[in-house]
Amino acid sequence: MPIRLSTPILVTILTSWSVAAPPSPTQHFNTTIAPLLAHRCLDCHSGHQPKGNLNLATRASSLKGGESGPAITPNKPTAGLFWKQVTSNKMPPKHPLPDSEKKILLNWLKNGAQWGDDPIDPFRFTTTHRAGYDFWSLQPLQKHNRSIPQDNTQSQNPIDDFILAKLKSKNLTPSPRANPRTLVRRLYFNLIGLPPPPHIIAKFANNPSQTAWTKLVNNLLNSPHYGERWAQHWLDVARFGETHGYEYNEPRNHAWHYRDWLIRSLNNDLPYNRFAAMQIAGDIIKPNSLEGAASVGFLVAGIHNTVLGTSEIMKRSARQDELEEIAGTLAQTFLGLTLNCARCHDHKFDPISAKEYYQFISALDAVTHGTKSIPSKQLNKLQQKHDNLQKRLVNLITKRNPHLSSNANRITLNNPISANQENTTYTLSLKLAPTTWASPTQATSNRDGILIQILRNSKTLTFHHLKPAPWNHGKNATNFATKSFTWKGDGTGPIIIRISPFPLNSNRFGAAIDDLTIKSPTRIIFQDNFNNLTQTHPPGRQARTSLKVFHSAVSKFWKHSGLNAIHAVQHADNNFALQLFSGNATPINLTPQTPTEKSLQSQINAIRNQITQIHKQSPTTIFTVIPKPTPPMRIYHRGDAASPGPAVTPAGLKAIVNHAPSFSLPINAPDSRKRLKLAQWVTHKNNALFHRTIVNRIWHYHFGRGIVDSPNDLGFNGARPTHPKLLDFLANYLRSNNYSLKKLHRLILTSVTYQQSSATSSNPSHKTASAIDKQNTLLWRQNPRRIDAEAFRDSILQISGTLNPKQFGPPYIDVKTQKVGVAHYYLSIDPVGKQFNRRTIYRWHARGQRSAILDTFDCPDPSTTTPKRNITTTPSQTLSQWNHPFILRMAKHLAARIQKQAGPEPAKQISLAFQLTLGRAPTPNESKSAASLIKKHNLPLLTRVLFNANEFIWIE
Repeated sequence: MPIRLSTPILVTILTSWSVAAPPSPTQHFNTTIAPLLAHRCLDCHSGHQPKGNLNLATRASSLKGGESGPAITPNKPTAGLFWKQVTSNKMPPKHPLPDSEKKILLNWLKNGAQWGDDPIDPFRFTTTHRAGYDFWSLQPLQKHNRSIPQDNTQSQNPIDDFILAKLKSKNLTPSPRANPRTLVRRLYFNLIGLPPPPHIIAKFANNPSQTAWTKLVNNLLNSPHYGERWAQHWLDVARFGETHGYEYNEPRNHAWHYRDWLIRSLNNDLPYNRFAAMQIAGDIIKPNSLEGAASVGFLVAGIHNTVLGTSEIMKRSARQDELEEIAGTLAQTFLGLTLNCARCHDHKFDPISAKEYYQFISALDAVTHGTKSIPSKQLNKLQQKHDNLQKRLVNLITKRNPHLSSNANRITLNNPISANQENTTYTLSLKLAPTTWASPTQATSNRDGILIQILRNSKTLTFHHLKPAPWNHGKNATNFATKSFTWKGDGTGPIIIRISPFPLNSNRFGAAIDDLTIKSPTRIIFQDNFNNLTQTHPPGRQARTSLKVFHSAVSKFWKHSGLNAIHAVQHADNNFALQLFSGNATPINLTPQTPTEKSLQSQINAIRNQITQIHKQSPTTIFTVIPKPTPPMRIYHRGDAASPGPAVTPAGLKAIVNHAPSFSLPINAPDSRKRLKLAQWVTHKNNALFHRTIVNRIWHYHFGRGIVDSPNDLGFNGARPTHPKLLDFLANYLRSNNYSLKKLHRLILTSVTYQQSSATSSNPSHKTASAIDKQNTLLWRQNPRRIDAEAFRDSILQISGTLNPKQFGPPYIDVKTQKVGVAHYYLSIDPVGKQFNRRTIYRWHARGQRSAILDTFDCPDPSTTTPKRNITTTPSQTLSQWNHPFILRMAKHLAARIQKQAGPEPAKQISLAFQLTLGRAPTPNESKSAASLIKKHNLPLLTRVLFNANEFIWIE
């Protein structure tokens, strides 16, 4: 909670000093004066443009003063303008200081206005106007032991202890357990977004025990529909849309893979820290995979401006807008912070500087929207098998061939090294980068790399194939990635290192290598940075990079073979790397000769044929992140793309206590390293906001209101937690249970608190509770909620017997596209057919398109994130429920289903109609009215009436 500097607090501080050793002037300033100045003065008098040009954050600027002259004169404490403004009650304006605080300041001034930490960090202390580093949500998670009240008879788990303790403090009691029908309907809609079958309600009603309830919870958590329901919640937060937005609003095909990844991940209970990390850097964590490319659909799920104009400033500004949208959504989703508010200036309410904003987005500045093809899993497996077989074949052939090609380069250590002691583990590490020299056709591809062999005489102890990143038009030619592997010595004597390009004879450069080190557990055995070379020829220039290249260089450590011997490329001042060329297609003695070699070659040829056949088929196309190298991020003054400032290194936020913001990356680090570091920083176990935000979000969907009633904002402008101890307990529970969301659901759903009745009158203390807690923030009852638009449509489909159970894959389209010039407009239609009767999560999410049946029930437009849906009551809802063609059609389908299952007798038809739609039998009066309605009109009119019942769309 915000710290409010009050007279009692100051009195307590002063009293404690009177009985203990007096603080030093520095301590006194830091613990008393600095908080007072931060609380009362620094909101106006600090920063880049302080009011009156008076900056009270530093001693020097305070002595200097502002437009009216010096503020503080130490040798004349009461003569300075600062004291005069305070004593005249002109400052702070509208809120003069109380006498107790004036006395503290006067004593400080009389003692020479001695300073402490300089400058005073304006973010250090929470005030009535903004959060500081001491704000509640930024603190480390606290561990709170459950405290069971002595008279407690209703607690099922720790959640109930926290809720009951708060209720007891207000002399309130919880409501009794809801009836079985209500509980089952609540649980079904909550976990899978569909109504329960009548027989499930009846079964639980016959045995409404806690054991039966827990079993029901587990069954639904294991249902494939669970992922569909909770993925819909996540799509709201992720602002998932399948058109670009803006004036052209072009279609965005193949974005649905992200939706499918969400459903599968939630059904598989992917640990939440992994779930989050994949959405930030999945394409790096699992490169060249459909799963990796699909998961980062989160980053590019938002709007995307494809009309940038010709001005470089306009393009840069549009790009900054896009990065703000991406970073803002990421921070609100995973951290509950409105980071994007710090784009133009330091955040007005949370302790986030503009510099930190640009450091944060620098980790995302390579993210761009695009489409690419992903090889199938089968192809990836075949490719890996092919590479492994080829490595074995090359290793066999190299044993009997000193030179594989007249062109291929190879280096071999001149002298053996002792890195082969028995049972000792050795580590070889080196840096790799992609490279090219003569032409783009020789550029490193995603298949190329190097082969490192550890040799003892003619015996190969181990060999490893290491790959750099593929060539990217020269932009990543000097981005070296560290690679390493280990081997265990066998005690047979010193070893030799041999490094060759791989695969051979591709006429491409396998890699550039630098900084090779071999270590034992206790010491460095060999090290070479390749800078100590003898150059035998003047340098040339490497094509596409303009880097200096020396051919036929000589090393004191390595002997070499191949065309032009050692290629030494100078990738930085006085820093060289060796380029390894694979040679052309005229190898010497490369034909397999032994039976083993011929067998391997035969297997390789067969796999190549399979790969060729798969390549002829259509690869999977996906809308995802297309990383593009960018120069270092710069701070833009007041967010103006025309005013670039100094460059920044990627980093997290200092505000999160006990979680270091540094990524320890250079300013020109590649996207793969930056985004991976960001994902690791966001999901770190010490990131308290990461944990608090998700458990609060889950709580919100179970109770209709979060413990913090602003799921995307746990900062100063957000709500305050109603049960802070419970929030931290749940966050700790998630962290200590392998980040399992299903375990968290189970804990919440099996609590007495969740199972309470929502009826106000059912609570014994409802009059008192309604008077002091009308909003039910203390949870003395459950909150009744209306089902959302998707659950409304899906329920009608299921009850009518027409729901198409097909999961995953391309969406169904319920819009008609109209083009006016290059602009796209999407008109809602009501298509008929089985393919359109899938669950609503599988519809095509077009931005700007409004479906009458969904829009009236507050289905949000996906242009912005929606952490909380509006719940409105409007005449258009009733009109849609009654008159929409979809409702009329489904009413007829339900009538047909009832007639088929119940037969021609009206009483049985009425009973089944109520059981299917409302989950209960009709009352005698309802039966009588329904029979009259059927007789006067028809059965479809009764089913239409039931679709319109409040009881149908409300969860009690």
